[in-house]
Amino acid sequence: MSNFINFNFGESTSGSIRKIHKFPDGEIMLELGELDRKKPVKVQMSIQTSDDIFLLMQLIDILKRQEVVVEEIFFPYLMSMRNDRVMDYNCPFNLKIIAELVNSLEANRVIIHAPHSRAQFEKRIYNVDFVEYTTHMLDFALIPKEPTAIVFPDEGAFANYRDSVVHHLNKTNVDHKASHPIYFKKERLADGNIVITPDGLVNLNDMHIIVIDDLCDRGGTFIKLSEYITKNYRVLSKTLIVSHLIQPIAVELLQEHYDKMWTTNSTMNWQGCNFLKVLGIK
Repeated sequence: MSNFINFNFGESTSGSIRKIHKFPDGEIMLELGELDRKKPVKVQMSIQTSDDIFLLMQLIDILKRQEVVVEEIFFPYLMSMRNDRVMDYNCPFNLKIIAELVNSLEANRVIIHAPHSRAQFEKRIYNVDFVEYTTHMLDFALIPKEPTAIVFPDEGAFANYRDSVVHHLNKTNVDHKASHPIYFKKERLADGNIVITPDGLVNLNDMHIIVIDDLCDRGGTFIKLSEYITKNYRVLSKTLIVSHLIQPIAVELLQEHYDKMWTTNSTMNWQGCNFLKVLGIK
């Protein structure tokens, strides 16, 4: 049996974190509470800011000095996962920096929820595994025996989710077309606008559309995709599933284009509503 420290969004839900001190210059310091130091520790923490990674490093420093084994660190969200390549010679490779910091924590096992690029993390983080809850959200979004099309907004999402989604759908009672996902091609123009086009001939008429991707920031790509679908097809409904929702403004913008949206609480304790449905990660 392990100690469990769940420390997300600046507060602990496990009672093991006594207090977070903040000094006048902005520096933060973690004070650990009581735990059974004879047992190994499992940590769950979303990392979105430099303060988050600093708090995690402080926690691991305390545990190491007290000779507590760090059995596992689970990241519902890990910052810089989108920065999976060097974009510019004069810019940093942030994912590499974060990976090196994670390795320095020397956990026996690292689990990352829905990374943008598994290949980069597999290459750079020791003892890493991955988990995603897309198919769990898909089960809620699917309408049994109704004509459904699974749509990926770009080739990256198609590569990340196609195999797991198809494998899952083959075991469920859905229209056969859902088991043959399609993807759209996304091109970002020099002026910042996004152009969305389907990969080949696509017929989405009279179908429920479920769009799947890993991350939603302001929702620009999904809005463009919805506009294209609405203009070119007669669909029954549109649902969006994303593992990570970043900005609250996206909910306001997307509900004008989709009937439902599913996400997890990887970045925030989102409050669900008629439009936004939240799958809690534990």
